[in-house]
Amino acid sequence: MYMTYMQQMQSIIRLVVSIFVQESKSQWLFSRQALKTLKDQSLARPQVDERAIAFLQVAQYLEENDDEQITIDHLIDLMEQKLTNTAHKAYGYTHMKKRLQEHFGEKIILTEINGKSNVATFRTTARAVFHKYYKQQQQGKKHN
Repeated sequence: MYMTYMQQMQSIIRLVVSIFVQESKSQWLFSRQALKTLKDQSLARPQVDERAIAFLQVAQYLEENDDEQITIDHLIDLMEQKLTNTAHKAYGYTHMKKRLQEHFGEKIILTEINGKSNVATFRTTARAVFHKYYKQQQQGKKHN
């Protein structure tokens, strides 16, 4: 006979409860409460973390535009757009930088220059920019 998931869970719970009934009353009360908690946790709907999803979309945008240097402010605005029809707000400045660092690890560079907008870029992009700048400096020296 085919049993649904709920029917299977109810059968298992009935079996476990019947075992605990044989124990002393105080132990059974504790066990019954523990089973109720376990049942509530296992059958509850999983929570969707809309902010985490929006952050992953921002991270994907950053990866797709890896040849650019993008400000943290722009990424926060983008996350805010992703959360427009929700009750959630985008990460703050500090939290966004922390999450980017956690997500990308050593692959990302976050600039921190006082008075300037902080920029996020990938190490490979930064190397290319430094190399291009160095070549320009060398060519400028040759022309002088």
